[in-house]
Amino acid sequence: MKKKILLNLFLVLTLLFSITLLTGCNGNGAQDEVKDDHIYSFIAPSGTPSLSLSTLFDNNPQVTYEIVAGANPLVAALTSGTHDFVVAPINVGAKLYANNQQYKLVKTLVWGNFYIASLSEISSIKDLEGKTITAFSQNSSPDIMLQAVLDAYGLKDKVKVEYVDAVTTANSMMMSGQAEIIVSAEPSISVLKNKKDIHTIDLQAEWNKITDGKSFPQAGLFVNTALLAEDKKANTLAFIEKVLEKLEDYKNPSVLAAAAVKVDSSFETIGAANLEKAIPNCWISLKTKAEEQAAISYYAQKLIDLGLGAQIGGSVPSEEFYLE
Repeated sequence: MKKKILLNLFLVLTLLFSITLLTGCNGNGAQDEVKDDHIYSFIAPSGTPSLSLSTLFDNNPQVTYEIVAGANPLVAALTSGTHDFVVAPINVGAKLYANNQQYKLVKTLVWGNFYIASLSEISSIKDLEGKTITAFSQNSSPDIMLQAVLDAYGLKDKVKVEYVDAVTTANSMMMSGQAEIIVSAEPSISVLKNKKDIHTIDLQAEWNKITDGKSFPQAGLFVNTALLAEDKKANTLAFIEKVLEKLEDYKNPSVLAAAAVKVDSSFETIGAANLEKAIPNCWISLKTKAEEQAAISYYAQKLIDLGLGAQIGGSVPSEEFYLE
C-alpha cells in the first residue's frame, strides 16, 4: 500500500513538473515573457516631432536617440537603414518607401504645427493678398500646406513667397524686422509671442476648412522592416505598443515638457513653462488607422493636383506603406 502511495505521488509530481515546463510559469503562476534585450535606435528632427517622443527618450535604457536639424539626416537614415525607427515628414517617408520599401509607417505623430505670423494685423488668409511671406523649406511640409491654402483662396499668384533655409531663420528675420510676415511653427510661435506683438493664422485650421475636416499629416514614426522579420516581429510589435503608450503623454503637457527639456537642448533654451503652454497648439495626436489613411491619401492627391506629386513618390501610398 505504501509503495502504491509513493508511486502515485511520484506520478503527480512528474505531471506537475511537465506542466510547468510546457507553460513556462514563474513562481507567481504567471507565464514568463520572452526577454527583449534589443536597444532600439531612433532619429528624429528637433521640434514638435522630437517633442512628441520626449517621455519615451527620457532615461529609457531600451532606447538610443539622435535629434537632428533639417531633413537631410532623415533622408540618409531612411535610405541607408541605419536606425530602427525614423521620425520624418510623411511625404518624405512615402517617397522613399516607393523606392525601396525599407521603412513602414507606424503612426502619424504630428498633424501640422505651422502658423502664419505677422507683425501687422491680419484676421484671415485673404488679408495676405499683395503681401510678401517669408517661408522655409521649399517644397516640404510647411510650403506644401501654405501653397495648398493659398491656392484654395485663389491667392497663389497674388502673394509673393520668399524662402529661407529653416524656421529659425524666418523667426530671426521677424525679430530683426527684416520680415513682416513669416511661416513659423510651434513651439517657436509661443516664444515669439512672448517677445513681439504678433498676429497669427493657424494653417492647420485653414487646411481643415479646405479639406472637409481632414487633418494635415505632417510627421510620422517609421519602422525599419528588418525588425519585422519573423524572429524579431513579436518583440518589435510589443515594443511599438510601449511607444504608442508613451505618445499618449501629449495629453499631459507638464509631463511632456519636463521630459523635453532633458532630451533636447533646444527645448531647454525655450524652457519647460513655455513648452507646456505651446504643446496644446502643436497638433500632436494619435488617430485611428482609417482616419490616418484617409488623411494621407487626400494629402497625397493634393500634392499631385498641385504638381508636387514627386514629393510623395508620384502616387497615393499603397496599403503596404502602413504597418499592419
